[in-house]
This record gives sequence, structure tokens and C-alpha cells, in this order.
Amino acid sequence: MLVQLVGPTAGDNKNSVGLEFTAPSLAATVEVWDSGECEVIASEMDDPEGDPAVSVLELADPNEVGDVLAHVVAQLAAQ
Repeated sequence: MLVQLVGPTAGDNKNSVGLEFTAPSLAATVEVWDSGECEVIASEMDDPEGDPAVSVLELADPNEVGDVLAHVVAQLAAQ
């Protein structure tokens, strides 16, 4: 599995950082903003024209970022 840091970015009074995860059959991007918003976008590598799965989360605690990342890694490892 390949993991790349994307960002940090700034704009619209929000700062964010993202991580891109790439596994043989699935790719996912996790973007986390300093406002507590989090977006997870996942797509299948063998269907580049297919619609990605998008989840938008509101994280109440900064420690929840680790939980989101652990869930994404577990999903990719299961592929």
C-alpha cells in the first residue's frame, strides 16, 4: 500500500491536510480540515470512470482522525 501526504492547504478560512492511500484494487483520499470536517473518497482502481464512494464526517474530537485512518487502512488491507 502506498501512502502520500497531500497538502497542507489553506483557503476559505479553513486549513486542511490530506492523505492518499493506494492499494492494488482500491484508492482512497482522506482530507481533514481544522474545522473538524473530514471527507473520505474511495474508488476502485479497475473502474476509473465509476462513481467514487464519498463519506463526509464531522469529527468531534481530534483523536477521531486516527480512528478514521485506521478504518480506511483496514478497508484497503481487506481488498
